[in-house]
Amino acid sequence: MEITSIPYLSLLSTPKCSSDEYDPDKNFDVYNHVKATLVQLGVPKNEIAFIHDAENDVAKQALFDNVRAGSIRILLGSTEKMGAGTNVQNKIVALHHLDTPYRPRDLEQREGRGIRQGNENPEIDIFTYVTERTFDAYMYQILENKQRFISQINRGELTVREAQDIDETALTYAEIKAITSANPLIKRKHEVELAIGDMQVLERQYRFNRYGLQDKVVRELPQAIEKNSKRIEEIEKDIALRNGSTGENFVIMIGGKPYTEKKDAAELLHKLLLSSANVDKVVAVYQGFQIIPNQLVMLDNRTASVRGNGDHRLDVSNSAIGTLTRIDNLMERFEENLKSANERLQTCVAETEAANAELSKPFEHAEKLTELTLELEKINAELNLDKTEVEAVIDDTKFQNEVKDEESGDEDENDGEAGEGRIYDSGEREFQEAGYM
Repeated sequence: MEITSIPYLSLLSTPKCSSDEYDPDKNFDVYNHVKATLVQLGVPKNEIAFIHDAENDVAKQALFDNVRAGSIRILLGSTEKMGAGTNVQNKIVALHHLDTPYRPRDLEQREGRGIRQGNENPEIDIFTYVTERTFDAYMYQILENKQRFISQINRGELTVREAQDIDETALTYAEIKAITSANPLIKRKHEVELAIGDMQVLERQYRFNRYGLQDKVVRELPQAIEKNSKRIEEIEKDIALRNGSTGENFVIMIGGKPYTEKKDAAELLHKLLLSSANVDKVVAVYQGFQIIPNQLVMLDNRTASVRGNGDHRLDVSNSAIGTLTRIDNLMERFEENLKSANERLQTCVAETEAANAELSKPFEHAEKLTELTLELEKINAELNLDKTEVEAVIDDTKFQNEVKDEESGDEDENDGEAGEGRIYDSGEREFQEAGYM
């Protein structure tokens, strides 16, 4: 059995009477008009329902049960009455959007009535109705902009810090006049505004990146270059100190006394390094380097410094011989450390050159952004949007004078009704003079 669902008419009024009393010439409403048309096309009247027919929760539940069972084939309602909580998805094969909602989530809620778990159909059709030369295009433009912003937030791609709610975008009378006239400049205006918005986001990102590069060039990279250059000089001197002090026989000075037996020297050195009383004191000299225990930090391992021209740190081993072996290994790695320091220096120099090159580049879309900005100004001028609302539509003083003249001339004949007609005629003339009627 084919099932069609028309779920939303949020801006198209509500049923003004029962379907039996409906007369399109006297009390037209879209709900009854759609129902009457469907009945004429052969759909049984009892298979069509309005969500407004259910006046309480019990009646609504009964209605939903009938829709799920298939006895009600067509259900019409608004986003507010048939949004979240409407579980009638079992047999839905089609959804029809007859108007444009204000929020992307409203559109999701509408389609979520059918696209959800529990629907017996593998796929459904979704129909969206729009009318040329109306506000439909403008409304969908608003939805697109909102959804684009929401998606950027969800993906973490947003570079702007804040955004104004588009619901509060105020149209001037001139904009309304231009939109209802189907002026092709309106479409171009939206295209240009969107392109400008995208480029402004890129420009803000360009400036943000530029500030970061400037900080690196002025502060971070010079400090890193200076630090690595100094480290290279220290290691080079310590390599020379190590090579000039290494003899064939083992010897270490502890407390001013030379020790030539590794085992005895290692045990004494290990004991001194673990004593808190010796923190930051020179407890030994080995191959020209001072051995100094460091302050114990929280629960970290005890560390010691091997100090020549530079300071080289190591963890004190759990064994005496292990500590002495670590000191020897540290000195053997001087050449490896020198290589790493040189590589870091070269990287910093290369990053400085690359950053300076980037800083010399202008914003690549600057020329295009200027062209689009000028084009938008021109479009606004042609659409009369660069003036105030009063200037764009009607001179308020002239308007008030016309109303007063008309009221005084026709009040006996129409008891003030002509004045209202005159206001309407005046508005029509403004449209005619602007070439929109």
